Amino acid sequence: MIFADKLIELRKKNGMSQEELAEQMQVSRQSVSKWEGAQSVPDLNRILKLSEIFGVSTDYLLKDELETAVTELNPETLNEEKTLHAVSLEEAGKFLEVNQQCAVLTALAVALFILSPAVIILLETVNEILGVIVMWVMIALGVVLCILSGQKSKPYDYLAEENLDTAYGVSGMVKERQNAYAVRHTIEIVIGVLFCILSVIPVLVSETEISAALLLVMISAGVFLLVKTGRISGGFKKLLEEDRYSRTEKVGRQKTSWIAGVYWLTATAVYLAWSFLSGRWDITWIVWAISGILFAVVMILAKQFRK
Repeated sequence: MIFADKLIELRKKNGMSQEELAEQMQVSRQSVSKWEGAQSVPDLNRILKLSEIFGVSTDYLLKDELETAVTELNPETLNEEKTLHAVSLEEAGKFLEVNQQCAVLTALAVALFILSPAVIILLETVNEILGVIVMWVMIALGVVLCILSGQKSKPYDYLAEENLDTAYGVSGMVKERQNAYAVRHTIEIVIGVLFCILSVIPVLVSETEISAALLLVMISAGVFLLVKTGRISGGFKKLLEEDRYSRTEKVGRQKTSWIAGVYWLTATAVYLAWSFLSGRWDITWIVWAISGILFAVVMILAKQFRK
């Protein structure tokens, strides 16, 4: 009988669920599940804790059977317990709070970037130089907001990069907040998309500077909602290790992260070059819409190439 089977037998004999055992061990339920599924082996301190809880010797838990279990495990999982980053309930709650603040800062920064050309359009006939100055002030303010957002979220960068060992109660708390936010998330996505779609109406109705500026205002408002709600929703997925924050995706993202950086630097260069050379700020915003669609395609191709 291997360690995993012994653990299942002892837990059931003591009438305990995986969550109850996880609570006593101060680990996540997923960790207990992996121990019982022979996907990982607890470290020595946790073996001692298990022997105390079940009233058995460590020899009974480990002798002979552990060697068999270890040889059958994937080498990458042998040290999994040591490489997991522990996340307490308090830390998870603090992250969700900070993530919401950063979501607003980042969304506002992106909205300012999109909205900044509207100033040039409106002031072009009055004072073009003043328009350029105000535009660059808005861009600079957006950059400052991005920096502030990055600094506030930096302590939690590990959530998107490392495998997590969430404490008992974290998953339940996060799922509860995720479910509570689900309706608002859907509403903000719908409104954001509608703003972007309907933004062309002012230009279709009247080809004036005001209509072009209004187009940018509507797009910036829509993008603000999309970026903000996407960031907040992503925070829940980070803690739950879902979708693009799953452990498999984390490994893959580490290998292709440079692609995203190069891609968006190129998109920004194209946008600025086209905008300044043509002076058609009311049109060049389309670069961001096209880039967003193509980015998904590029990352899918990169993922397939990696495989």
